[in-house]
Amino acid sequence: MKRDLVGYRPALRSAICLTLALIWAGDNGTALAQQAIATGSPAAIGGETLLRGDFAKAFDSLSRELEANDLSNDKRAALLNDRGVAQWRIGALKPALDDLNKAATIYPEFASTYNNRGNVLLALQAPAEAVKDFERAILLSPGYAAAYNNRAIAQMQLGNLDAAIADFSKATELAPNAPAPINGRGRVHLESGRPFLALRDFSRSIALDPGYRPGYRNRALGRMALRQYAVAIEDLNNALTFAPNDPGLLLTRGTAAIAAQSYGPALLDLDKLVGLTPGSAAAFAERGRAKALMGSFPEAMADFAKAIEIDPKNRDAFIYRAEAHQLNNEPDLGLADAERALKIDQSLGLAFRVRGRIEEALGQKTEAAADFEQAARLDIDDPEAWAGLQRLTGKTRTDPTELEDTRLDSWAIGKDGDRLFARNDRLPGLLVPLELLNGDSARLTGYEEKPGQFKGIGVLRYSAGSSADKSGAKEIELAAIIDLTHKQLLGIEPYREGETLAGWTWADTGDLSVKGPDGVSSVYHLALALDPVAPTIVSSARQQQRAQAPRRQASASQPTHKKKSFTLFDLLFN
Repeated sequence: MKRDLVGYRPALRSAICLTLALIWAGDNGTALAQQAIATGSPAAIGGETLLRGDFAKAFDSLSRELEANDLSNDKRAALLNDRGVAQWRIGALKPALDDLNKAATIYPEFASTYNNRGNVLLALQAPAEAVKDFERAILLSPGYAAAYNNRAIAQMQLGNLDAAIADFSKATELAPNAPAPINGRGRVHLESGRPFLALRDFSRSIALDPGYRPGYRNRALGRMALRQYAVAIEDLNNALTFAPNDPGLLLTRGTAAIAAQSYGPALLDLDKLVGLTPGSAAAFAERGRAKALMGSFPEAMADFAKAIEIDPKNRDAFIYRAEAHQLNNEPDLGLADAERALKIDQSLGLAFRVRGRIEEALGQKTEAAADFEQAARLDIDDPEAWAGLQRLTGKTRTDPTELEDTRLDSWAIGKDGDRLFARNDRLPGLLVPLELLNGDSARLTGYEEKPGQFKGIGVLRYSAGSSADKSGAKEIELAAIIDLTHKQLLGIEPYREGETLAGWTWADTGDLSVKGPDGVSSVYHLALALDPVAPTIVSSARQQQRAQAPRRQASASQPTHKKKSFTLFDLLFN
């Protein structure tokens, strides 16, 4: 005999509402959700199909249940909430918003309704209104990790990056086994110019779920920001074993392969991407660039024209076409395209660098030097921009200007543009970027060089900002792990937050394990880093994934995987 869901307390009247409310409380929430689904009622079937990702079927089941005239307010609200989720997931945003508005009016005590409505508002490009709904959800359920996560996304869209970091961190604290919040925090770090801290978070998200594609893609983007293209491609290879036709992954791997000058593999990915997404301007623009760099200029020009036809304001298509004209000894045509790209967006260092090369070819040395200088200002690590400046003016990249009263032993802090670096008199050529969590100043707090089997590793500590809670402000101290022999920065890890020290364990195996005050752990295989044959750092997550996933094959064949059901995280987190 079927059990009616009215027997449960109001927030548990359907499988999804129950799970949304209780998943963070422990195993009981999941058990009750399974019990609700076992009743076989249309509402429970709707919840089960939502979890499977069958959103259209869930919509039909929930709509049939809503036709009943004898529903209590709380049960009707729960059904409307679930149907709103189904409609949101199939892209019917306005009907989803209508259902969730009704649910909130009928029964305003459901925290999940406000979380779900906030997600719909985000999809409707209304982040300020979404924040208000996530705040209501948190007020009703202070331990609601998904609401903190989703409010962080809204804060990112509003440009409130410090607030986003705080919310992602809180969500990570409440749901330490969920990959979405820690991955989200990494995205904020990367957007804020902190790639090493971002990599730490992305690696954690992958360790939590080895099949978590956003973690691989974002870690690849972080590594690309550090010009580590080979390991970025390795991350994307792993992600694509789980989703061989994912357009975002194919585009990113194609872009990374171009940066690594592996044009053949790039073209394989971008050909496939054009076939999957023939309306993507980015796909045609990137494929055009790969063809141009391979010397296939007529085919490249056809791709650029198609990209511009799809999106007349695609800056990349114009700048790539300008680059192609320059490579094909057509500088006048290239200059016009570079001007068009810069009218669309003046924040791209590549556009100034390409225009500088064109102006140099045209004999306009003063203009070219100014453009190379602007390219270096936008991307201080761009070697081609500095090379252009040196050719035209003799100017080379110099050490950052040392700031007063920043010395610690042989170390000092220097400033280059708006970035801070640590430099050492005994290690010329090594610049350690000081990633800051807030503010624009740093202070060196300690330095040590490790003995014994870790000889050649230095640890430089610095104050990187502060955090605040009810007990007041807490200074945050970070530590840079440096390969002194190869003059490489291997990573940046937490050292202290207030009075709470991170756990740093130097193992006899040659590994360093760091567990931060936030509970996130990292492992460095320093024995490999100190091996002169293999000076590159290898993270534990990367090593694990190497064993689990095959290397990319040149053929079009890819491993097949069963369709993955939607998890609770897919439904809870935006």
